[in-house]
Formats: sequence, structure tokens, C-alpha cells
Amino acid sequence: MINSLKKPLLWTVALAPFFLNQPVSAHVIWFEQINNNQHEILFGHPELNQPEPLDIDKFQSATAYDENKNVIPSTTSFENGRLFLNTNSPASALTAFYDNGF
Repeated sequence: MINSLKKPLLWTVALAPFFLNQPVSAHVIWFEQINNNQHEILFGHPELNQPEPLDIDKFQSATAYDENKNVIPSTTSFENGRLFLNTNSPASALTAFYDNGF
């Protein structure tokens, strides 16, 4: 009797983590290109394409870089509840810091 229960019990224990875990989906910030010199900074879940309102008080900074890893002068602007990163030349990489309190 015990031997007949071992196989189903082993399968249950082996497969339980796959059925009991919940996907972790953290909020992130990401950039969407408007044109060569302007990008919108978005907050939320990019994998679900669900931006959420960005709290401008939690936004810390954004930086643009060229292909040689040099910082490109840039400015941010907040217009109609949307945050933009503006540069004078096209950027190869962008970084941003948003302090969400965690």
C-alpha cells in the first residue's frame, strides 16, 4: 500500500513548485522613443504594456549616452502628466532612476 502511494506522492512534490508559485511582476521604468532626440519615460509593467501614472516626486534622474559611452547633455520635461527625456543628438543608451520607496 505504501509503495503504491510513493510514485504519486513523489510526482506531487516534484511538480508542486510549478503550480504553486506566482509570477513576480515588479514595476519598472522604461523608455519609448518619440523621435531621435526625445523619449518618453514610462512606469509600470512593460511586459503587459500597462503604463501607470508616474509620480514625479519619486523620479530622480535620467541620463543619455552616445555609442562611446559619453554622457549626452539632456533635459527632462513633464507635460500633461507625461515625462520626457530630450537630447540634442541621438542616444545609444538611456538610464533612469526612480525611487519607489523599496
